[in-house]
Amino acid sequence: MKLFKLTTWILALGITVGLSGCKKDSDSDPCDGVSCLNGGTCNDGSCACPAGYFGSNCASLDLNVSITIKSIVISNYPQTFNGNAWDDPILGTSTPPDIQWIFTRPNGNSIYGSYALNANGTAITYPESSDGLPFTILSPDVDEVNTLSIYDVDDIDSSDLGSANDFMGGYDWVPDTFIDDAGNSFPSTIVIGADGGLQFTLEVTYQW
Repeated sequence: MKLFKLTTWILALGITVGLSGCKKDSDSDPCDGVSCLNGGTCNDGSCACPAGYFGSNCASLDLNVSITIKSIVISNYPQTFNGNAWDDPILGTSTPPDIQWIFTRPNGNSIYGSYALNANGTAITYPESSDGLPFTILSPDVDEVNTLSIYDVDDIDSSDLGSANDFMGGYDWVPDTFIDDAGNSFPSTIVIGADGGLQFTLEVTYQW
């Protein structure tokens, strides 16, 4: 009888330990060992990726994106053309350029911004509320060549009335190359131009 009771107790203990072990396995966290990058979070063993990223661990950039230009700052623009003032009227005194930015899409359509009268060489800020801003580069155009230029507008004051606007400079640029070059992120600021020449600084947001 004692042997029967001892055997029964051992079997019961084994079953209890076995059940306890099974319960421990079922309670393990499926996210243990799962690493989600770029702000992703683990949910039931899988990564939920934030906008702009995809893949099993959110490591890949989603370049199927539209980019909105919110504001533009123009700096290091030329003050003269071949040594002459941009505005050089027949009568009166020469004046600094009246600068307008123009954005041209790959299909040739253009957006015209505000102009700054008598720009004296300091940086010019065109805020989100100014003419032409904000505007959006749609996803199909993000990996195409877009153009951003500035002109001296000649027909808005007493300087050079009736003459054609003067091209002051500009750049052809492909927006998604600035994303690729940003260290696996989507920069809030894009700078076009360097080396002391004409420079555009764009404040941007992204939409997927």
